[in-house]
Amino acid sequence: MAVSLLDQQWCQRTSYADACKWIKVLDAAKRFRQRIPESQFQAVRYEPLLQNPMETILEIALFIGYEFDQQSVEAICRDIRRDNIAR
Repeated sequence: MAVSLLDQQWCQRTSYADACKWIKVLDAAKRFRQRIPESQFQAVRYEPLLQNPMETILEIALFIGYEFDQQSVEAICRDIRRDNIAR
């Protein structure tokens, strides 16, 4: 479990309890995913977001039909890195 989860109110403070809760969250997400059309779903994984934030943000923008200017994308990427470094 990520240390950042300890700040969450739903955190159970034991790895086992948190893992069980996380499995329930993932199962709910999978059930939700099955109910919506493929064209309305975009999976965003945390690891690729951190490894290549610019590419990931641009993929999200393309998916939702939003055009970011270069400054906005760079600002988002800085925020992603800054937020992660602080944890």
